[in-house]
Amino acid sequence: MEPTTDQPLCWTVPQVARLLHCATSEVYSMCRSGALPSIRLGRSGRAVRVPREALESWVRARTVAADPSSRSGVSGHSSRHRSDRTSG
Repeated sequence: MEPTTDQPLCWTVPQVARLLHCATSEVYSMCRSGALPSIRLGRSGRAVRVPREALESWVRARTVAADPSSRSGVSGHSSRHRSDRTSG
């Protein structure tokens, strides 16, 4: 796939954090551990970038389909209250 002018080839860590709505420290940690694919640039390798296609694949691989039997539409969550489950 060729890069487009509206989408960069790679994202910076702060950009990825904004896209995923999480802390930059969490993104750095995922990159460092190898959980999130990334590349290092520069002489010292301190500049971390996340390839756009790798991020998209990573998100797709972790996307959980909604449970059609759930009334709330949230997978794995019941719409009943705790008191309903504990009473007999």
